[in-house]
Amino acid sequence: TAPQSKIIYGDANMDGIVSISDAAAIFQFIGNPDKYYLTAEAKNNADCYEPGSGITVNDAVAIQQYDAKIKTCLP
Repeated sequence: TAPQSKIIYGDANMDGIVSISDAAAIFQFIGNPDKYYLTAEAKNNADCYEPGSGITVNDAVAIQQYDAKIKTCLP
């Protein structure tokens, strides 16, 4: 099997940076998953609020709080 890459919590768009654009990617995925697809790796990264609970609005909010320096780390 191929080695799993390291999870970068919050990096939903897979650009290596956790920013507000990751929260937007999660909102788009939640709103229309057929159009805004996330790879398995992106889903692992996106699930940053209570990892293992699935991708929810809470993940996007956590990223927004991290981007605004309200949170100091994810998860």
